[in-house]
This record gives sequence, C-alpha cells and structure tokens, in this order.
Amino acid sequence: MQKQLDRKYTEYLVLRAKTGDRAAFNLLAEHYEKRLLAFAMRMTGEGEMARDAVQDAWADIVRGFSSLSDSRLFNAWAYKIVSRRCFDQIRKVQRRRKTNSAYEAEPRINTTSGDRAEKNADHNVVLAIISELPQEQRLAMILYYSDELSVSEIAHTTGVPVGTVKTRLLHARKKVRAQLKGESNV
Repeated sequence: MQKQLDRKYTEYLVLRAKTGDRAAFNLLAEHYEKRLLAFAMRMTGEGEMARDAVQDAWADIVRGFSSLSDSRLFNAWAYKIVSRRCFDQIRKVQRRRKTNSAYEAEPRINTTSGDRAEKNADHNVVLAIISELPQEQRLAMILYYSDELSVSEIAHTTGVPVGTVKTRLLHARKKVRAQLKGESNV
C-alpha cells in the first residue's frame, strides 16, 4: 500500500512540475535525493563517486524533464540516468587505476559487538560478492533487492527485455550462492 501511495505522490509531483511548478519539482528532488544517492552508493561502493554520479544525474534529469512523456515512468527514468552516471564514474576510476595501477579497493567490514557484528559481517560479505558481479547483474540485483523495483521496472530502467532481467537475476543469484558456499569457480 505504501509503495502505491509513493508512486501516486511521485506521479502527482511530476505532473505539477511539468506545468512549471518549481515547488513541486523541489519536492520531487527532495523525495528522490536520498534514495538515488543510496542506490549510487551501492553501485559505486564509494561516497564521493556516488555523490558525483547523482549530481550529474540531476543535471540530466533537469535538462530532460520536459521530454518525459509519462509521469508514471519517472522512477525508472531517474534510476536509469543515475545508473548510467554511476557506470561513467566507475569507468573514469578504472581508467585512472589503469594509468596509476597502484590503487586496489578493499571491502570495508564494520565491526561491532555480538550478533550485530556477525550480521554486519555477513551483510558486508554479500555486498562484496555483489560488487564483484558483472555490471549488468550487479545493477539488476541492486535495483531488485535494495531499491525494490519490479522486474518490469528494471527492464524499463536498463532498456532490456523482461526476460533478460530475469536471466541476469538468475545468474547473479547463482554466483552469490556459489560464492557464499565457497565455490569461487562459477
């Protein structure tokens, strides 16, 4: 129910913003800022890179806002733009790493006490495994599990058929399961 209300609210804000209502656009930006930044953080694994990607994405969203034909598609459209900008940021860093070839990122594991530390460690292990997946599979996993987009929304966001999204999720799940079981040769 909450998800449906959220979508209706987004549609309303998009429609108002398309009529030139700046306050509605500002509310839309506030409504999406944290979730897009969290998505970018999961995609890039790095705060500054994620912030740069989201900032660039918002510039693209502002520029292309008038071309959005269906207000119901704003969610998928915004995620698509952010994911492209995240890939741009990742490619930029990879190019820098190739020239420098010195920097190697290590997954961070938060250590706290008791069960929470164990859960954090398990969570971080899964995140580290997901971060090693091919980009398309990683994107599908993050959009599906973290951002709770439907398979059809992911298909629209990524510009691929629904069947392709399902296949990517299937292969990604198999790889994560295999890594968790210690079978790294998948």
